[in-house]
Amino acid sequence: MHSAWRLLPDVQIGIAHLPSRESLSRVTDLLRRVSTTNIGVSPIFNDLADTATSLRYARVALDAPAQRDGNVCVFDDSVLGIAAVSAPEVTRKLSEITLGPFNLLPSDERLSLCETFQAWLDHDGSIAETASALFCHPNTVRNRLRRTEEHTGRSLSAPRELAELCLAFEIVKGRSVSGNGNRSPRLDS
Repeated sequence: MHSAWRLLPDVQIGIAHLPSRESLSRVTDLLRRVSTTNIGVSPIFNDLADTATSLRYARVALDAPAQRDGNVCVFDDSVLGIAAVSAPEVTRKLSEITLGPFNLLPSDERLSLCETFQAWLDHDGSIAETASALFCHPNTVRNRLRRTEEHTGRSLSAPRELAELCLAFEIVKGRSVSGNGNRSPRLDS
């Protein structure tokens, strides 16, 4: 592997020549182990003429909510995260529309429901695994998910509505990662 790096005032940029696609996984694993800050990784590209576009993709990935296994966000691996930060003014409005009355909940309840929803997604919809991860009873998870449905008007069993909720919560997560400073996700200004 060969790489070149350049330090700019706000970011350090690197470009790496990888002998194979499998090398990307090894490089990102290494970055996760040694990094002390967030890192965005662009999709693989084959033509140097694509460098500027790939740099833009890496910067978008840098703004996306970090993956649960570290502070490295690979553009190809974070479709929802990338979508959530790609057009902030549009995605913010979409999230406001999707979450609606959810934002009127008290901050503690809102945070609890957000954390439960994210854990449920992280555990592939398994109530038992979500309950174990959150150290609560499975009925508590069911109740929180039901309240999320009630307060958003969207069903977790309807694929399109679930996708809308996933994107809306990813947008909220992206806003809190990019510095709104508020631990409790909320989309009003």
